[in-house]
Amino acid sequence: MSLIHKIKAEMNKVLVGKEREIELLLIALLQKGHVLMESVPGTGKTLLAKTFAQCIEGKFKQIQFTPDVLPSDVTGVQFFKSKALLKTIVDILIFRM
Repeated sequence: MSLIHKIKAEMNKVLVGKEREIELLLIALLQKGHVLMESVPGTGKTLLAKTFAQCIEGKFKQIQFTPDVLPSDVTGVQFFKSKALLKTIVDILIFRM
């Protein structure tokens, strides 16, 4: 049994009906990505994250968002700045006018 299957099996012992969410967490892990879980209260988001962290021997940390906080307030924003691209976009906009 592969490590992925072992993680899925362990998580399914704790969580029922969360197969898709578990799969998406594993995909994010393999891609070295991040996960933002949004849902109404009481749907098991915290339990899902804690169980996943335990299964991969990781650390669990949680940020509780309020309506006035955006994910970019935590993760920051990346800007792509290229004069060549900007010139191309401006040329296209001028050409279309």
